[in-house]
Amino acid sequence: QNKGFFMLNEHVRLFKGLSEPLRLRIINLLFEEKNLCVCSIVASLEETRSKVSRHLIYMVNSGILKSFKKEQWSYYYLSEEMKRNDVILYVYNQIRNQGICIKDSKRLKEFGECR
Repeated sequence: QNKGFFMLNEHVRLFKGLSEPLRLRIINLLFEEKNLCVCSIVASLEETRSKVSRHLIYMVNSGILKSFKKEQWSYYYLSEEMKRNDVILYVYNQIRNQGICIKDSKRLKEFGECR
């Protein structure tokens, strides 16, 4: 019974972590990339750094993303486990061909690496 309750809470945490359009756009960017620094994500989404950072931290706390620091840069990524998660796969397949997600991906390619 406790295991079932734990699993239910894990599902709630995952769905809360996906419950904002900007977070879905972040999933789209990170699904195909090994990892991205905050500046690349900010440039791709054309949102403020503070807004993007707030959502990234929420997604890390929800268990969706992982992060690491390299020098002064913070990088975020979807773990292989999350890339195989049925809910994440479903979301990605539903949004990847949406106009805004296509534009985000195009801006990411144009932006390139952090400077």
